[in-house]
Amino acid sequence: MYREPHLNKKSKECADIWNEWYEIFQDSEKRNTPKRKELRDKWCKCCDQLSEMVRQEYLTNPRYNNLKM
Repeated sequence: MYREPHLNKKSKECADIWNEWYEIFQDSEKRNTPKRKELRDKWCKCCDQLSEMVRQEYLTNPRYNNLKM
């Protein structure tokens, strides 16, 4: 998805956490467990970190200097 390998790695990490959370969420017996909440919090933090990494890449990588938005 990204040209930069470190962004792809972080994106996969976030996706793996979400998939683990979603499996628990789908199971009605496990839906209200502390593990589900912990995974959701971990996923949110991972997404925030990925967002910051993408922002830093945009600001520091010369490839994006002439990008028009």
